[in-house]
Amino acid sequence: MKRFFLIVGVLIMVLLKAGWTLASPDYVSEGTKRLDEGRFGEAIQCANAILERRPGHLEALKIRALAESGLGRFDEAVADYESLLDKNPSDAPIHRDLGMLLVFKKKETRHALLHLDRYLSLTNRSFDSPEVERTARLMQTLDRPHTAMEVRAMKDLLDMARSFERAGNAHVAVETYERILKISPTCSACHEALGRLLDNKGRSSEEAKVHREKAQLFGVNG
Repeated sequence: MKRFFLIVGVLIMVLLKAGWTLASPDYVSEGTKRLDEGRFGEAIQCANAILERRPGHLEALKIRALAESGLGRFDEAVADYESLLDKNPSDAPIHRDLGMLLVFKKKETRHALLHLDRYLSLTNRSFDSPEVERTARLMQTLDRPHTAMEVRAMKDLLDMARSFERAGNAHVAVETYERILKISPTCSACHEALGRLLDNKGRSSEEAKVHREKAQLFGVNG
């Protein structure tokens, strides 16, 4: 009998060291259920129970971020979303969720635009979806108005970029168009030019395709 309990104890320790917790799946489902029911405090408790044993657990971080947002703890929610992106920078829905939180709750427009733009870049295979189109329209609203200094800088940079392009200096033209997008990520003329130039330069065809798709999303007058 002692030998049996010893074997069971060793097996449990091996599972725990491997990152297994028998309770974790239950905590995930319970946390999701409480989240859906609007019981945000309890959802956070479930998420914390997992994270105490498995720091960085993705589903637990997602549950906690949503629950914190539901409770108005926006700084904590942003921190959890950023932790998720540290682990998976290509998680498009998280970029969108964080962008929306930054727009509507934190009022951090420029920071939000970075994440919403990244969301579009990561979802280029479904650019015709209603969610993508709504995100693009929101970005255009957020990307205006610009200060007089920004408007002047963009006009000068656009003139320079086109001059470099006409002169055949594609490398500098690309860099100049990219500088404009840091000021105004919805500049459709810039995306259109980058799509054309990147194709000609032989850079990633996927990168060029994303810019062409964004040019269409933001419209020829962007």
